[in-house]
Amino acid sequence: MTITQREDWITRLGTILAFIFVGQTLFFVLPLMVTDGNLVTEQVPGSFVIRWLAFVPAMMYLALVVLSIPQPRMRARPSRRGRSIQIPQFGRFPVFVLGFVLITSTGAQSVFLIPQGSGAAYLLYPSYIIIGAWLLHILRMILGLFRLVPRSWRIAPDPAPTETPIGIPDQRFAPSRSSGRNRTP
Repeated sequence: MTITQREDWITRLGTILAFIFVGQTLFFVLPLMVTDGNLVTEQVPGSFVIRWLAFVPAMMYLALVVLSIPQPRMRARPSRRGRSIQIPQFGRFPVFVLGFVLITSTGAQSVFLIPQGSGAAYLLYPSYIIIGAWLLHILRMILGLFRLVPRSWRIAPDPAPTETPIGIPDQRFAPSRSSGRNRTP
């Protein structure tokens, strides 16, 4: 997988995870706020399905982090205003922030929908997966900071030139007819 393809996948996964977070907020956190935190599992229709859907963002975030581990920092590229941009579309900091946001939202979804009186700790596994991936991402950031990862993971290669200027010399294969050198008597 090339660096550009990996960057495209990271951007797609990050965008989808942002939409999932918005969905979690609208369909879980807002009803919890409306009921002043007294949301009982039996009041939520389909709470079993909602609990197991917490694994979707957990596994997607894990895939996002695994894809972003060998992703180097992009070299400067021109922007619309003529300045250079050195940040890819979905870089390390947005992945870091998205991990923290998903830890809180998925953890809240898992914890508050545990049936009362049951020690169902397996419902916290999505949070553990996201926390583990988040810590792995933090470790990658620290190792990159101290240059303990391969150079190809830190710095992207130079892009191939898109324009190759070819100079065509101004040549004349025969003298022009207006010159007086080749006149016949």
